[in-house]
Amino acid sequence: MLYGYQTTSIGRDPIVDLVTRWVHEANDAITAGKWIVDIIPWLEYLPGWLPGMGFKAIARQYRRIYMLAANIPFDFAKTQKAEGSSKPSYTSSLLESDQTPYEIDQVKYSAATLFAGGSDTSVAVLGHFYLAVMLYPEVQKKAQEEIDRVIGSDRLPEFQDRPNLPYVEALLTETLRWRPIISLGVPHMSDQEDEFQGYRIPKGSIILQSIAWFGRDPESYPEPERFDPERFLGPNKQTDPRTFIFGFGRRICPGRHVADANLFLVIAKSLASFDVRKAVDSDGKDIEPVLGSVPGLVSHPQPFKCSIKPRSEKYRELIANVDIEHPPEKGDAHLIPDLKL
Repeated sequence: MLYGYQTTSIGRDPIVDLVTRWVHEANDAITAGKWIVDIIPWLEYLPGWLPGMGFKAIARQYRRIYMLAANIPFDFAKTQKAEGSSKPSYTSSLLESDQTPYEIDQVKYSAATLFAGGSDTSVAVLGHFYLAVMLYPEVQKKAQEEIDRVIGSDRLPEFQDRPNLPYVEALLTETLRWRPIISLGVPHMSDQEDEFQGYRIPKGSIILQSIAWFGRDPESYPEPERFDPERFLGPNKQTDPRTFIFGFGRRICPGRHVADANLFLVIAKSLASFDVRKAVDSDGKDIEPVLGSVPGLVSHPQPFKCSIKPRSEKYRELIANVDIEHPPEKGDAHLIPDLKL
């Protein structure tokens, strides 16, 4: 979508690995309060050889990976467009011959931001989804009954089915609320003096948004720990968490609509295709998951084991047909010369 670059479906893809590394480092870099220079800004001007200045070497390494992740796929799209062999993509559609260097940079860095933002956050949401339907089998069953009633078992759900699957829609919405994936949001800074409910906010203050609390506020969501899609059905719907989980103001997630659509598709197809249950140990007893999130900007669930099996032979066939209709491809990595990290 972003570069017209086909990833490999045979083994690991070097561009995906590069962006994954960048995302990991970006999450580390943006974690509020981790770096002493965020608290004492004038440390920026001290030489790197002084004790305590190790953050400078880390920043240089992080920047090197960031520039590779921004430049390599962008240069691929630019070269393909110049050769007349580019596929339709965000980058190729925005590149024009008479653009200024500033405008070209805007295309490059906005594409990189969209790539990084969508590669980690959606994975985290899906992790929480699988955890939720494993812990609440009655919710999973109700969603599957809706899919069977509306769609049947001869095909998998598609995006055009979304208006006819209100319970699946509510299940996605509850997943977004139940475990907001960016608990404290991205740090903002006040650009002018302000006041809120009697509290003075000086200019230059770092502002964090307690998004996890917004989704757990019992005044807005009674029994907030319970996973209950019914919150978002009927005449007394509770507040849609999409109003806060994607951030605020100019820094709101630019890919939120794409992410929301893709999450619906993956969740609907997963519910249609699979039964998700707790894994069992050698004695046949359920393995209980450890609830909680992995520390970091993006809140992934703690690793857990589960059992995922096709719901029937019919669905096993539908899943297998995906590989037939879309056979494995080697991808476009071979078109990028000297691809090294």
